[in-house]
Amino acid sequence: MNRENAIRIAKEHLKKYEGFSSKSTDKNVPYSSVLPISDNAIVYAYPDGKGYSIGWGTYDRLSDGTKVSKGFSINKKRADYELDVKLAKIDKEVFPQLKRVLTDTQYAALLDTSYNAGSGALKYKGLLDAVNTGKDTTNIFPKVAITDSKDGKVLPFLIKRREDAAKLYNGFYDQYYKIKKVVSENKGKIGIGIGLVLISLSLYLYSKKK
Repeated sequence: MNRENAIRIAKEHLKKYEGFSSKSTDKNVPYSSVLPISDNAIVYAYPDGKGYSIGWGTYDRLSDGTKVSKGFSINKKRADYELDVKLAKIDKEVFPQLKRVLTDTQYAALLDTSYNAGSGALKYKGLLDAVNTGKDTTNIFPKVAITDSKDGKVLPFLIKRREDAAKLYNGFYDQYYKIKKVVSENKGKIGIGIGLVLISLSLYLYSKKK
């Protein structure tokens, strides 16, 4: 397993759910996931369970101990830094608990769940035991840490996130991104081919006029 690559995959995966938040000072309003975001873009703390989060889901405190509370703000560069620090910390907590070699995507799924709910969440519902014994985890992920820390209610979007983590664990990430990459490359080749045809046609028509 390549831990560095697993962390990269986990980061890509978790950003789909965390979003870069918040543009609002009193609720979670994420920036667009399509448009580029400047390193200087400002985000504010937003209510999250019993406390507040900011940036890419950094909860309660920054890595230097600064309290995340209502009205607090940082820029994207700092948010990216906090994301990297937290993932590195989780990696150090989770890796020693593994008793067998995992694939990059399997480890990334565990990192994503730990990032969202804490590394202790891997022990919920026997998830870590299933991982270490090579059992099927598909039906376990959607039961792990899916309630609101404030009122204990089950949150559908957390179930969806865990379901996607299960897919990531089972290797669907590789299939999706390989397909995506091939499609992208083919589109590029097609575009170049069409461009060459148009240039050739233009030159031909030009020569005919002369």
